[in-house]
Amino acid sequence: MRQLTVNSFGILGLILICLACGEKAEVEVPVEQVLIVEEIRITQKDIDSLDYVDYALDPEIQQAISQWTGFQELASSVDYLKTADLTFFKSDIQEVKDALQKCEFNVTKPFFTDAIMARLVVVETKFLKLQNDLTLDNIPKNEQLTSIKEVFIAWSNFIYVINKKFEFEANDVSRPE
Repeated sequence: MRQLTVNSFGILGLILICLACGEKAEVEVPVEQVLIVEEIRITQKDIDSLDYVDYALDPEIQQAISQWTGFQELASSVDYLKTADLTFFKSDIQEVKDALQKCEFNVTKPFFTDAIMARLVVVETKFLKLQNDLTLDNIPKNEQLTSIKEVFIAWSNFIYVINKKFEFEANDVSRPE
């Protein structure tokens, strides 16, 4: 009889374990821990609130730079970005890379200097970072705005270097011997 009781408890224990494993435990998540993902929308007001120094291209350089078609395309994308039109940067990465390569490979002779090409590499890096930040869903709005500001700063420095190059050439005064 004693052996029957031990076996009965063993079998009964196995049955209870099997039944307990089949139940699903419900876990309540507090409301504070639930993350609500809302659509990130960057507005003109957000763009206008960015603080950076914006250099304009010298009017005397306009004629020389008009033949550099890649530059014109990038300049228009930056102008659209200033109006909170992000379509160029939210497009396919290949379109952004093609525009950057077109600008890099079609540099006209007066603009092909080490300083200008170095700034163009910085602009390329910031364009690609912004494109990445705008196409990923998990990037917060403040980081996206920081990337937009970095593009504006890189573009402004690029324009500054172009202006300085032509200003230096215009003020080239030969030294007396």
